[in-house]
Amino acid sequence: MPYLIVFLLALLFTYQYDIKRRTQGKELAYFILLLSAVFLAGCRYVVGGDTVRYMRYWEDYPTFSDGNIFYQARFDPLWTLLSVACKSVCNDFIFFQFVHAVLLNGILFLGVFKKQDFFKRYRFTIVLFYLLYAYIYFNTEVLRESLAVAFFLLAFPAFQEKKWVRYYLFAIVAFLFHTSAIVVFLFPFFRSLPYKKKYIIVLFVTVIIIFLFLNNLLDIFLLDDAMKAKYGSYDDSHRNLNGKIFYFIKYFAVVALLIYINDVKLKKKSAIYTCFYVINAFIAAISIGNPAVGGRFHNYIWLLVIGYYVYVLYNISYSKYFSIIRKRALFLFIMFPLLFYYEKYFRDESEVMSGTLSGFKYYPYTSIFQKDDKDSEYLIRKRIYYVDALQLYQMKYVSK
Repeated sequence: MPYLIVFLLALLFTYQYDIKRRTQGKELAYFILLLSAVFLAGCRYVVGGDTVRYMRYWEDYPTFSDGNIFYQARFDPLWTLLSVACKSVCNDFIFFQFVHAVLLNGILFLGVFKKQDFFKRYRFTIVLFYLLYAYIYFNTEVLRESLAVAFFLLAFPAFQEKKWVRYYLFAIVAFLFHTSAIVVFLFPFFRSLPYKKKYIIVLFVTVIIIFLFLNNLLDIFLLDDAMKAKYGSYDDSHRNLNGKIFYFIKYFAVVALLIYINDVKLKKKSAIYTCFYVINAFIAAISIGNPAVGGRFHNYIWLLVIGYYVYVLYNISYSKYFSIIRKRALFLFIMFPLLFYYEKYFRDESEVMSGTLSGFKYYPYTSIFQKDDKDSEYLIRKRIYYVDALQLYQMKYVSK
């Protein structure tokens, strides 16, 4: 029910302020959505597989009074610093969880969706899509990486304007939250790349080959065991051909379709969108070689993809090029691939725990006000058991 209430609010405000273009109460409505996003994530209890794991790691964090806070640190420096700072103020993980929700959603709502030209024109629609396709994942699973993504998005205007010092300052902050942000250090290369088909094809094929044979390359360069283990946790190169094709469609074909409609049919070609297309193709190539690594990297541009979706959908709706019937058909055709992202919620995981779907980690929603509720106790314990069983299953799967 809480998910549905927030979604319906976003849907109502999208209709009022992006479609009807009304202005009265607009800022208040936006603030209500921000508060809803913060409280929904901040007040959750045992919602999200990674959340359960971070609740356990929380016990191992020191406080500032304990001395060397980075001694035997499990995670990246800024994440460790944030965790220690929060624990020094309050020893309860719920406090940290709330701070994370404020920081992440505050940056996205106020520093990205509201201020940046790429997002702000249709910010309510962007928020609606964010709630549908990224909110749960960013707020309950990839907690470290979601902050890295947020700081990268703060760098996006500098990327557009080619202000590289400012861009790399944000990129460094992102990297210090999660090492996967190393990929954003490569993005400026695509900003100056000559966009000729032969260069893009060579780049595409090269990236596929690198990630198909990355395990062998790691052995050749003799990286230490810790780094190999870190990569191994994301090693998904054993997926069959159908799995690789699925990820290619998910990460590449959909955006290619949007680019075609916007650039060719609607003739709204832009250099920044062409660059964005090539970056997306680069990550799609990685996904063919290793879908798990490609998926991690794709998180950094996923909200940009959502922004581009919204931009093209509104361009189609206002265009005189398409008839009403063709517009509706295009809407359905464009929206259909987004259903791929619901695979993470409706995948059958009976092998992990009988009669369970992957969305059990998130639904039904349980809050901090239910943690001592006897009626919710069984559900919470069952979810913890499921998360533990899922982790063991994944470790067994990766080791094969």
